[in-house]
Amino acid sequence: MSHAGLTLALLDRTAGRYAFMVDSSKTAWGSLGAPFTLRRKLGDQFHLVHVVRNPRAVCWSNAGGTRKRGGVVRFPSLRHLRTAFGWWSANLSCEVFGLLYPKQYQRERYEDIARSPAECLATLSAALPTQGGATPGAEVHGNRHQLRGNQSRYESIKPAEIREDARWKSAMPAGQQTLVAALTWPLRLRYGY
Repeated sequence: MSHAGLTLALLDRTAGRYAFMVDSSKTAWGSLGAPFTLRRKLGDQFHLVHVVRNPRAVCWSNAGGTRKRGGVVRFPSLRHLRTAFGWWSANLSCEVFGLLYPKQYQRERYEDIARSPAECLATLSAALPTQGGATPGAEVHGNRHQLRGNQSRYESIKPAEIREDARWKSAMPAGQQTLVAALTWPLRLRYGY
C-alpha cells in the first residue's frame, strides 16, 4: 500500500471520531507525491504543514548523530550526500504544493516548534480546516514517536515538555557541517539557516 493509500485508509477508519488527523511523513523517498495525492482525494479538507529543519541537523541525525546497528554509520559524507538530496527533494515538493495551493499550505520551522510549542499549536489549530481544534496546553496521547523518538512513543506529553535537539552543533565535525551547508545553501538560506 502506498503512503497516501495507507493515510486515506486510516482516515476512513477514524472519520467522525477526531477533529483532524496528523500524518507526520518524515521520509523524503517514496512520499514526495503524497501531499498532491491527498489533496486530490480530500480537496479543501487537506492542509499541508511543511515542517523544515536545519539540513545539518537532519544529516547528523541520519548519519553520525545516532547509533545504528553495530555503531556509527561508516562514510558519513556519502550518507550526507544522499540525505541532502532527500532534504532538497522533500522541501521542493512541499514548496511546489505551497505555490499551487497557498491557502492549504503553512511552513513551520522545527526549532520554532520546539522552542514555543504552545504558540505553534495555537497557530496551526487556527489554520486547520476543522471545527474546533487542538487545545494549546493539552496533553498529547497515542503514538508520539514523531515528536520525541522511540523511547517515549507511548508516554503522554505536554507541549511544554518538547525540547529542541541541537547536539549536532557541537558534535558534528566542522568539515561535515561545511559539506552539508554547501550542498543545501539556497533552500537553507530561504528557511533561515
